Amino acid sequence: MRYYLLGSVRVERDGRHLGIGRSQRRGLLAFLLLNHGRIVTAEALQEALWAGAPPATVRQQVQNAVHAVRTALRQGGTDEVLVNDGHGYVIRAGDDEVDLLEFRRSVSQGRLAAEDGDLPLAAERFQAALRLWRGPALSDASGAFVESARELLEGERVDAIEDHLEVQLRRGLFSDVLATIAAPIEAHPLRERLQAQLIRALHGSGRQSEALEHFRHFRTRLADECGIDPGSALQEVGREILRGTPAAWRTPAAAVPAMLPLDTASFAGRQAELARLDELLLPSFASRATMIAVVAGGGGIGKTALAVHWAHHRRDRFPDGQLHVDLRGYADDRPLRPVEALARLLHALGVPAGDIPTGSDEAAAEYRRLVLDRRMLVLLDNARDADQVRPLLPSGGSCAVIVTSRSRLSGLVAREGAQPLPLEPMSGRESLALLGRVLGQREVTTEPEAAAELGRLCGHVPLALAIAGANLREQNHHSISTFVAQLRGSDRLASLSVPDDEHAAMTRTIDLSYEALPPSGRKTLRRLGLVPGADFTADVVAGLLECDVKTAQLQLELLANYHLVHEHAPHRFRFHDLLRLYAASRADVDDPARTRLAAHYLGHVDAAATVVYPQMARLAPPPRLLAPASFGSAAEATAWLDAELANLVALIEACQTVEDAPVAHLLANNLRGYLHLRMNVVDWQRVADAGLRAAELADDDAARAAAWLSVASLRWRTGDREAAIAGFQDALRLAERAGWVDGQNSALNSLGASYRVDGRLDAAAENHRRGLEMSLAHDLPLVTATHLGNLGIIYSEMGDLPRALSAYREALAIFEKAGSHLGRSYALVNLGDVSFRSGDLPGADGYLARARAAAEELDDKAVLAGTQAVTAHLHLALHRQSRAMECAEQALSLAREIGDRAVEVKALAARAAVMLARGAGEVALLDFEEATQVAHEAGLRLDETIVLIGQARAHLLLGDHRAAAGKAALAAGLAEDHGYRLLAGEAADLLRAAD
Repeated sequence: MRYYLLGSVRVERDGRHLGIGRSQRRGLLAFLLLNHGRIVTAEALQEALWAGAPPATVRQQVQNAVHAVRTALRQGGTDEVLVNDGHGYVIRAGDDEVDLLEFRRSVSQGRLAAEDGDLPLAAERFQAALRLWRGPALSDASGAFVESARELLEGERVDAIEDHLEVQLRRGLFSDVLATIAAPIEAHPLRERLQAQLIRALHGSGRQSEALEHFRHFRTRLADECGIDPGSALQEVGREILRGTPAAWRTPAAAVPAMLPLDTASFAGRQAELARLDELLLPSFASRATMIAVVAGGGGIGKTALAVHWAHHRRDRFPDGQLHVDLRGYADDRPLRPVEALARLLHALGVPAGDIPTGSDEAAAEYRRLVLDRRMLVLLDNARDADQVRPLLPSGGSCAVIVTSRSRLSGLVAREGAQPLPLEPMSGRESLALLGRVLGQREVTTEPEAAAELGRLCGHVPLALAIAGANLREQNHHSISTFVAQLRGSDRLASLSVPDDEHAAMTRTIDLSYEALPPSGRKTLRRLGLVPGADFTADVVAGLLECDVKTAQLQLELLANYHLVHEHAPHRFRFHDLLRLYAASRADVDDPARTRLAAHYLGHVDAAATVVYPQMARLAPPPRLLAPASFGSAAEATAWLDAELANLVALIEACQTVEDAPVAHLLANNLRGYLHLRMNVVDWQRVADAGLRAAELADDDAARAAAWLSVASLRWRTGDREAAIAGFQDALRLAERAGWVDGQNSALNSLGASYRVDGRLDAAAENHRRGLEMSLAHDLPLVTATHLGNLGIIYSEMGDLPRALSAYREALAIFEKAGSHLGRSYALVNLGDVSFRSGDLPGADGYLARARAAAEELDDKAVLAGTQAVTAHLHLALHRQSRAMECAEQALSLAREIGDRAVEVKALAARAAVMLARGAGEVALLDFEEATQVAHEAGLRLDETIVLIGQARAHLLLGDHRAAAGKAALAAGLAEDHGYRLLAGEAADLLRAAD
């Protein structure tokens, strides 16, 4: 049999057409096929065909129509294919018998091939999919649902057309695109992606003027008809045309987020629930119902396993990505706050860490903007309440959302229209299937009655069954019946009398697993109950047990074999939240292992800080709080910090008692350099706040000063500059009161840098000179180097390049002698910049090459971005325009990724300078204008002055002397106000040239 929906509704058997009859019957058949694999009730058919306005004889008409369709299908000479199982109707059609399913399968294959870079295969799969369309979908069917279904299917077709065109553009087949794109654009004239593809094809074919004219025409049409500007993607296409760089369009698109956890290998049963998720979350052709499902049930009942299993099997229906976040609503520490969850989602969507808003409302707005009109699945796991979920819900109807929770989330159901899916214990048959997956089907078949009894004793709770099965597998000399007798004879038998209490079953099962462990395994489980973080490694376990790492790894593997922990990432283990609670209940809070855990983390953070950012002021932890640790390189230390950050944050927040406060504020202080390096503002906020609270608990002025240094640095990073300066002043006052010289120097350095960026060069220099005197008096070479470096920047901005070079060289020598990788990197970039501006191009080239190598070793994107921005100007001076453009583009991409506004301005200015050198003044002005706006908004006075001078030059090139004079006058005013002497001279020269 072959069923056709992509055109007229048809059924064929061995090439012979089977007549279905009138259009309403074709509509009924189409609705059943659109809901392929799902049971459709008579009520759903009535709603689909008449939409709330059925005739008085509706039941009879449905029965008659079903009978007529069934009779027509019998002409095929096959077994009954339209059946009623007592709950509703279903078409028994194979996946390969329905053209719509074949279309979707081919499209999915095309997208996967495109992601893998196999463009010829991707094109072939998209072409095969599109050939299946014979006209408008469901063209001869009738029924209330038909119009909306046809619209949804047409959307799928156009998406596939666009994906196919994208592949052809990446292959450079511009003429093929031009030959096929006219029809879809005529049918969908306002789809921006199609318009962008046409523009790119025109430009790629050498028809630049036509491409630019079409871009301008479409921009005007959008404004006139819709009152909007083109989206950012289309605007970037316009800019690329002006720059003449179509090659960038042939690069693969960024990968879509794929955050789903691993599917559960032992998943079994739950077919009704999986079908219900299909009904709720896949496009509903009957009522276009809500796309939010709340899977609710007790702990260990299999909520996450169900959601993840369904998500993996339906991921092809969400081609724009799958997002996942564990909200930790019922973990033993605090649930994830919405702003923290949003930070993870935004990072997965490509937002640089430094650009992620720290306010929940702002972050939610940005998240909703990014997922708007994208077909994505959002899995919000382990939610505590509706308030935790609401900010994470996408707007619009293109996304599907699964929320799992132990609560019914009634508020979400009532207000947001979420659909509840209560999850109960498994059926007896499903329990046997799960045991068969864990133990092997032969074992279950051999002892069916004992296996059934085991399911009952475990309350048919999936996690309890998995643990029991693992117990049996490890004790392979026991039969199922022996194990059941052991479970039944437990002294916890009284708990069996509690009706529907899956927690009682869980506790009994975990108790037996715990008791089956050897003493070393029990000890490991108890000690792991002390860990506040989300996961742990063999290194952590070694510290808890006072053993070597190999022994610790064996203990983790032992617990994993009993399903008590699982390896969620290579060499990283975690508990299910119920097992974590169980382990915590077995732990002894007074166990010395708790102190060793803190010492393990503090020792590693201190060692990492010493290697990666030794110039940062840090309070020295007392030896009694440190476990020995070392790293072979800065890259190794940074990778460890990346992997352990979430656990470090959890530990800092957990150590909020007078006794534990020193651990918390010392960890927070030692992480300041790392958080500045990575610009992760959400976690930085948590660490800074917890560190300040711990400092107050410890009643320690030096700790308070250290905490305020972090708080103020974060305020500066997030744009609250006045509050940042006030915070640095508080840190200076507290450090002076405590007699903490390093802290005083750090505060003076930060105040100097703040005043410099604000354009107050004299005040900046005064703070750095004061700090320099103090560091020399106390023989603090790294602090001395830091002040010298910042004084070098001030001299450079004042135009005193020889003094700047001298300061930078002295700073570099100190950093290299002390092994400060971060300080050395910044000194090299600054030396490269000033050498270039002094006319020493070979010297600049050498410094920048060393800076680039240092940045790549540390994966320091901030230093690399700054290096490439300066290198772009160097290549331009050496008449290497193509290499200059490559460096400027890389610098801009990196700056935007990490949210570094200063480097973003420099990169935009560098790219504009390249276009200016090519004689493309109009294009250069686009970048100069954007750079001016960014610099002004960020308060970057020096950069704003430089960019205004660049704009003035571009206007002169275009012959617009009046505009050139205006920009030069603005630059001259800023240079005069802030003491930028060299720039003041350049601005004056431009003013004269513009007269």
